[in-house]
Amino acid sequence: MDVKAYLADIAGIDADSLLDDWQWLLGGRSYTVSRATALGDLILQDAAGRFHLLDMIDGKVRPLAGTEAELWSVLADRHTRKTVLATSVVRGLRRAGVTLGPGECYSPDRPPILGGSLTDDNLRPCDIRVHATILGQIHRQVRDLPPGTPIGEIKFEAPDAEPGAAADRGGI
Repeated sequence: MDVKAYLADIAGIDADSLLDDWQWLLGGRSYTVSRATALGDLILQDAAGRFHLLDMIDGKVRPLAGTEAELWSVLADRHTRKTVLATSVVRGLRRAGVTLGPGECYSPDRPPILGGSLTDDNLRPCDIRVHATILGQIHRQVRDLPPGTPIGEIKFEAPDAEPGAAADRGGI
């Protein structure tokens, strides 16, 4: 299986800027973006060369591999591909004729953290910068809420806004 078919094309994008709205989760650790999955999760590399997955759907960072060779070995595992690259979801979208352009990923209209699902009717192509910004801000705002807490409104900060300045983009 061609693993690269399940990665997003982020050539020409300042990939490290995709981490701007995730600094609250990264805790000051230094990462660079190595790759992006078709569902917009990021494969990060730390200063020691280890690889981690920034799962934007679950709002978590987890270790993935110790080296580049190990990364490709891990991604060669069918179960890992299914969970990390969401291969069945991506294949379903492509069969339905939903394809990605450069700089795009599949992004949920209603993220699972807000009650959505990773189904064909809830996923659409989205600029990966918008995807990373929106999901990072949503996860930051709800991270301390108990599961099942009703959420009435989410405020989004414009990327060029002063810290703490909110731009109301409407409730989700």
